[in-house]
Amino acid sequence: MTTVDTLMRVPVVVSVVAAMMFAGCVTGDDPTPTGTSDPIDATVDGKADDTPSDGTGGAAEEKPLELVTGLKATEPEWETGRWWTWSIQVHENEVHTVTTVVLANATGYTIGATDADEGVLARYYHVVPMGTLEDGTLAWEEHDEPFRLTAFPMTADSSWKGETWARPELTFIAKERALEGPDGELRGFHVVGRDEKGTPAVSFEWAPGLGFLAIGQHYGADDPIITARVTATGVDEGRSGHSIEVDDPSYSINTQIGGPSSLGWTIPRTPRVLPIGDDVTHILGACELGGKPGVYGALFVAPSQETYECKTVSSGEGAYERAHLLMTGEPGDWVYQQILVGQGRSNIEVMLFKTAPMGA
Repeated sequence: MTTVDTLMRVPVVVSVVAAMMFAGCVTGDDPTPTGTSDPIDATVDGKADDTPSDGTGGAAEEKPLELVTGLKATEPEWETGRWWTWSIQVHENEVHTVTTVVLANATGYTIGATDADEGVLARYYHVVPMGTLEDGTLAWEEHDEPFRLTAFPMTADSSWKGETWARPELTFIAKERALEGPDGELRGFHVVGRDEKGTPAVSFEWAPGLGFLAIGQHYGADDPIITARVTATGVDEGRSGHSIEVDDPSYSINTQIGGPSSLGWTIPRTPRVLPIGDDVTHILGACELGGKPGVYGALFVAPSQETYECKTVSSGEGAYERAHLLMTGEPGDWVYQQILVGQGRSNIEVMLFKTAPMGA
């Protein structure tokens, strides 16, 4: 049996203790988010104060900026082998790294990951562009819905309409800023997408000729809940990778087991069957456990009888354990079963992935 304590691959279990949401889903019982330690400033639309936040409620020192008359970003032309290393930060004490690479550029761009396991986890957080990016807008898909952030040409104070899977109607406004790139300071655009109420949903930094430098998911908070930032980039024509595609949306859209309960249940809950096709290479089970005293978790059993488990024993109020079960896809009928003893919750989001090697 594999539990969240083993931290091994195969299977891999990545323990997460501080994330407030899973695959873009914020739970109502969690405390108000405080943002990442290196947030993207959201106050750039001319309505709010233009001083960037330091992520703790104070004001960060504004970088000096000499505006460049006519600074403009056009749609980039990325060759195969162009790569970016991203650092994905979820609050202050969880960081994941993934390197993405352009695998094909005949029609739009096919962007994958150099490591399939890292790519699967990165796609789960909905901040790093992967999959097929369409011509003209660089839009990709998350949860089978468009994730459209950019419009070209991009200039200072330009605005356009876009969307994310959770926010279908957003207004984006670009401001010229001094940005921190992988090799130092450079000029570019800081962009925030807001809904009809003016609430920030997503923000990003864009450097002409380079592309995205950072992307933040806000989910209604002033500072991003999750931020992905480019720490290195380059071109390697021989660099290969893996395509990372989310499978059947009936499983990828918030498949949850259980939820908040007013009564205490005992093991076992009714087992459920999860059919897995021949082409599924990875199964990700995102576990959110606890909230009240008790024992909470989930058990997954593969057709070969290999077992995977996330479980926590909670002794207090309001404390949650988060964990990821990264499981190797095995075709056939899987059985998964909720563990719930107490009045807390045992929420599991299941996502299926298809990965395949591509490139040189």
